[in-house]
Amino acid sequence: MGTNDRAVISLVLLVCIASRSSLGAAETDVEQKRLSVPLMFVFGDSLVDVGNNNFLPPPAPRAASPYGIDFHAGTAGAVSGRFTNGYNLADLVARRLGFKMSPPAYLSLTPVSKFDLFTCRIGANYASGGSGILNTTGNGTLTLQKQITLFSKTQARMSWARCKLRSMVSRSLFLVSAGGNDFSAFSEMGMGEQDAPAYISSMVSTYVQHIDALYKLGARRLGILDVPAIGCTPGSRVPMANGGCNDAANSMAQNFNRLLRLEGSGWSTGHAADREN
Repeated sequence: MGTNDRAVISLVLLVCIASRSSLGAAETDVEQKRLSVPLMFVFGDSLVDVGNNNFLPPPAPRAASPYGIDFHAGTAGAVSGRFTNGYNLADLVARRLGFKMSPPAYLSLTPVSKFDLFTCRIGANYASGGSGILNTTGNGTLTLQKQITLFSKTQARMSWARCKLRSMVSRSLFLVSAGGNDFSAFSEMGMGEQDAPAYISSMVSTYVQHIDALYKLGARRLGILDVPAIGCTPGSRVPMANGGCNDAANSMAQNFNRLLRLEGSGWSTGHAADREN
């Protein structure tokens, strides 16, 4: 990876997403954003899955009702494949960028929509609810490694002549959300606080490998979602004596985000180049 390449890559750690009320930009502004980011490709877990798990057999979790009851893009009350009642984070980011909808679930594509994907008319969402950074996380789901492999196969079938592929991929947004389920697996395996540093280090080093794989496939605009406050989820709060947040779990998430930021700074200082060389 040369110096010019390092200057091109944009690694963005997204701490929060703008609310839906902030999405009403002027039409001209929306069009400019849409032209600057031609496509979106989405990877990760249930925070951004838009229906891939509906096409996976058990034990992969499915977004059954009441998920989807407030989703406005389809039939009222219908299950949308999202692990939310309405839009999820992938949808909100896509709308912020000027897209009417976030890209469809890869496993939901028909022959017609696959043709649209291979001719760069649409992007794709490879995310799988319950999956994680580590291959051992998420029984029956599409692991992050598998998702990136599916994108690689997609890219191999894209039309270079029609897409101007290198330019299109480099200007597209690659949105990634992962890590929360790995911490759930950490708890389920009965690991203790003394095991956390090594586990977090393994998560970060594996995540960096995944990001490097996307870079080698042409990704230059990477939106990496922070692991949220996992200690404040209902499942984490139920065992707490006062029903409050689990501070230890939140601390693990914060440590992970902090370490990933340190690694992420390497993309602008040349550490990524060192890894490739």
